[in-house]
Order: sequence, then C-alpha cells, then structure tokens
Amino acid sequence: MISLPQLRARLRAYYATFRIGLNQNIAYRARINVWTITHALGLLIYALVWGTVLGDQELAGFTQQDVLTYYLGFFVLERVVRAHGWTTMSTDIREGRLSFWLSRPIHYVRYTAMRETGAKVVLGLLVLPVLVLFLGVLVVSGTFTPPSGALDVALLLAFLIPGSALAFSISHIMGMVAFWLEDNKGPVSAFWALSVIFSGAAAPVALLPDSLQAIAAYLPFQYIAAFPMELYLGRVSGGQIAIGFAVAVSWAVILHLVSRLLWNRGIRRYSAVGG
Repeated sequence: MISLPQLRARLRAYYATFRIGLNQNIAYRARINVWTITHALGLLIYALVWGTVLGDQELAGFTQQDVLTYYLGFFVLERVVRAHGWTTMSTDIREGRLSFWLSRPIHYVRYTAMRETGAKVVLGLLVLPVLVLFLGVLVVSGTFTPPSGALDVALLLAFLIPGSALAFSISHIMGMVAFWLEDNKGPVSAFWALSVIFSGAAAPVALLPDSLQAIAAYLPFQYIAAFPMELYLGRVSGGQIAIGFAVAVSWAVILHLVSRLLWNRGIRRYSAVGG
C-alpha cells in the first residue's frame, strides 16, 4: 500500500515529466510544424482523391462532404491521440540510456507516457491553426458535414480514452522490439504500413473491400481515429457502438498486458547482456 507522501512524490515526478515533454516540444516547435504540415498534406491528398472519385455521388453512404469532413477530423484525432514515444524508447534501449532510468523512482514506461502527454498539449495547440484553416475552407465551400447530434460528439470524445490507451500501448510495444532487434525500423515500418490500411487513413473503412472491413473490425487500428469519426458522422448504430467500444477496450487491455509482459522479459534480457 503506497503512503500519502509516496503518492505525492510520484505525482510531482509525473508532473515534472509532463513539463519536460511540454518544454521540449515548445523548443522544437518549428520541426513539429513541418512534420504536422507534411502529415496534413498526406491526408489532404487522400481526401482530394476520394472527394474527386465521389463527386456528386455516394459510395457506401459516404458523400463528398462526408469524406472531406472525415479526413479533417481524422487528422486532428491522429495528432492528438497517436503516440510516437517508440522512437525515444528504442533509442534509449539501443544506446544504453535506459540504465539511467532503471535506477530512478519513476517507472520508465510511465515516464515516456507522461512526457508524450506533455508533447500532445503542444501538438494540439499547433494543430489548431490547421484545423481552423481547413474547417473554414470546408464551411465556406459548403463541403462540411456538421455532427448529426450532441450524442455523436459525446461518443467521439468518449472514444478518446480507449483510443489513447491503444495508441500508447502500441507505441510502447513497437519501442520494446529494440530489446531483441538492434534495428527495429523494418518491423515497425511493416506494422505501420498495415496500420495505414486498417486504420482508415488510406480510405474510410466502409470503402474497403468487405474482406478487409471484416478484418479491420477486429483489429485495434480503426478505433484510434476512424471509428470515432464515423460516430461523429452518425454512421454507426447503437449495437455497433457497443460492439466497437467493447472491441476497443478489450484491445486496450490486451495490449497493455502485452506491453507489461514484453517490458518484464525485455528488462531481464537487457540486464543479462550488461545494459
């Protein structure tokens, strides 16, 4: 049982780590701006392609303005929810810097999570101008789909919780691959390539072939951004919402347990080889 002074000390450590992530990303905001704009352009290309393909027609219930609104929301959710701490974690493991953190009172995985939470605050502020710009363009051009109701917005926000948990666990697992592979970029790149297909980035999941839709429904990727945006657009019924939430929460729990298992085994391997 943790005592009150110990709890306060941990909370202070977590807050300090959060501030580190905040300050580091403020210091490197120019680089983050370039990265944000580059990613925005990639999704803009997808949006324009699908918008052009649809024109005045519908495909799987998607209109042109639905697709454009979908990709705007997808971009914002990806920036706010998606975790990228795996790069720092894998570098710390390969270069031996992890040893320093093993002797610290704060758990390294929690350290990376809190630092990235601080980074997300900066990312959210940097994404805001892009959001306002694109939203303004869509509204002025009449190609923006407003939410079908307050409940759909509330459900989207509720999905940020399991979505964030999924993103953090996936990122940590990708980083921990470095315990066994000195260069983990290949497996990680292959993993993210699959993610692009099944996350709804390359195309809304409803526009994928039926076989791929069936696979995507039981994988975690779409629950980070695509499924919440389909909720926003009012495309998901009550039963599907319950199933989607159950799948997302189940994956969040499973991946958290996998992350803990890999960490415990990885640390033993790291210590055995003199890390």
